Amino acid sequence: MDNGHFSTIDPDECRTLLRQAGVGRLAWAVEGRVHLLPVTCTSDGETIWYRTSPGSPLAGAVGEVVFEIDDLDDETRTGWSVVARGVMADSGRTSTPAPEPWAPGERELGRAIRITEVSGRSVAPGTERDVDVYA
Repeated sequence: MDNGHFSTIDPDECRTLLRQAGVGRLAWAVEGRVHLLPVTCTSDGETIWYRTSPGSPLAGAVGEVVFEIDDLDDETRTGWSVVARGVMADSGRTSTPAPEPWAPGERELGRAIRITEVSGRSVAPGTERDVDVYA
């Protein structure tokens, strides 16, 4: 049985992958409920920026948040995932370097995630004895 194996991605490589991201998923909690939504974004490896509308669920993300990007290949069963933890902040209405969102409508509110921690892992083909359940 071929389960593949996981490898830890170095934090510097995680930040490089974040700089290349165009879309990711933002997770945050409000009153004990976890929210998770995709966002069009940009990053310099230290901060992640996106735009949203005032009053939208994404505008309500405050405090500690988690952001995830990944790249998966169903055919080869390989891929990677990077998770960035950070703190949400307003980045201004016009000063944000965030790209135009995919979703239609006005998105004039810039938001910034100040990254405090990054981690990542990749999966590649291997044998069952290669599986590292702790990666």
